Amino acid sequence: MAHPPRRQTRRPSERAPWPFWWGAIGVGLAGLLIVARALHTQTQPAEASRPPGATTVAQGVVIELTTIPTIVLATLTPTITPTSIPTATLPPMPTPVAVARVSRYNPTPLQPDPDLSAQVVSILDGLPGRAGVAIKDLRTGRGVLIDPESEYPAASLFKLEVMYEVFKQRELGNLSFDETLYFTERHVAYDLGTLNLPAGAAIQLGDALERMITISDNSSALLLTDRVGAFNINQDLAGLGLSHTHLIEDNLVTSAFDMLSFLEMLARGQGVSAEASAEMLQLMARQRINDRIPFLLPGGTTVAHKTGNLPGVVNDVGVVSSPEANFAIAVLISDTNSEGLAARGIANIAASTYGYLSSLPPTPTLTPTPSPTLTLVQVTGTAATRSATTAPATITRTLTPAAR
Repeated sequence: MAHPPRRQTRRPSERAPWPFWWGAIGVGLAGLLIVARALHTQTQPAEASRPPGATTVAQGVVIELTTIPTIVLATLTPTITPTSIPTATLPPMPTPVAVARVSRYNPTPLQPDPDLSAQVVSILDGLPGRAGVAIKDLRTGRGVLIDPESEYPAASLFKLEVMYEVFKQRELGNLSFDETLYFTERHVAYDLGTLNLPAGAAIQLGDALERMITISDNSSALLLTDRVGAFNINQDLAGLGLSHTHLIEDNLVTSAFDMLSFLEMLARGQGVSAEASAEMLQLMARQRINDRIPFLLPGGTTVAHKTGNLPGVVNDVGVVSSPEANFAIAVLISDTNSEGLAARGIANIAASTYGYLSSLPPTPTLTPTPSPTLTLVQVTGTAATRSATTAPATITRTLTPAAR
């Protein structure tokens, strides 16, 4: 059986797979992008590197122009560099130096006088508020004590304690009345109308002392307290035995008996020294507020005293001296609703005490009267020209109550 002739079969040719074509296309596109980027880059440097002032005449042709350098003219005036104005600084306040404590002062015994006490009580009965009174005849030792140990607001009586410390430290050589002090904003902030000086103003220590006592200037008192140190003041108060008197901010207190002891110490020449005691009495005698203890006393009477006022508080303490009477007196009135009545009451107590003691027969003197060399303030006028029931309207009050 014949077989049919075999058909020759041709194997189909192999074709490249489709991923190959896509890859080739991608490479081609990438090449085109590279060529295009190169052509673009060749045109950019010409633009970027074109110097200022170059002018393009035709595409691809750049004419380079010479750049004219900038001429900087010299300034005719030098440049002023502002400097800060230095802030004025006050010389530093000398640091208070701790000083040795004073020895306790022991006053002579006080002999209560019932008759004088009755007169004082009758005057106090007509006054609103509470009162502490201590009076002592410096010749005989007789006197009056009414609520003497209770603590009362001192008001400006604290300035006596500052005064004492100033004299003591002068005696020790720690300060001089001629040295210069400077008021700060803190000192000026306490002014109640008596300072009339700005912060930064200079004042001699002795002048500040005068202002503190005679016109009761608060700023001067604070300035001097900073100078001598409140710690030293309190230490000396304790050393003197004035146990109810403290110099504590916002709590200035004292008692009638403490003030009486302090006054007697000065009157006997035992405050720091005899000379310093006399100077302190002279300073107190220049007090300008005389509507209380001196107000009803006879003309020619010398009064060294210090007043103190706060709302509801009226104080006056001092040493009264004349040929007829020589006594120390301290009257503290608080919680009063009439400061005028309180001031009048103190004037009446001083006048009654003077009249009573001057009427007594001569007795042996316990202590010498203040030295006749003292230049003390003289009370002008006579008692006949003033009435105990008349308010002291003729007294010019240039200070606010809290300042006195």
